Amino acid sequence: MSIDHLLDHTVTVHRLTKADDAGGMGSREDSWNSSRTGKAAAIQVKGESRDDTGGGERTTGSYLGFMAADADVQEDDVIEVTAGPGTWGFLEVVGVSTPRGHHTELELRDTRKDPTA
Repeated sequence: MSIDHLLDHTVTVHRLTKADDAGGMGSREDSWNSSRTGKAAAIQVKGESRDDTGGGERTTGSYLGFMAADADVQEDDVIEVTAGPGTWGFLEVVGVSTPRGHHTELELRDTRKDPTA
């Protein structure tokens, strides 16, 4: 049974690609690779807190996201939520699981990382 009818957000998955320092001169450049998943994620708030990381106080949160079972998402990816109810912007993936192979569950948290900058 598919959960596709419950997925109400559009996301882009951004993955940091580590470059090899082949020249040994410390000249490696890491870069973000982006891929539209073609899938949508249902996102729920797990918890919120106030955080001050030196840039001023802001509300930060943890979230639970759901995607199709075949979604290509890994820990440390950044999910850009581009459309859907309560659109969040950028969320970092801190955990991935596929319970019973039915769907993909994502543990997410707010992030200041902007792979599009």
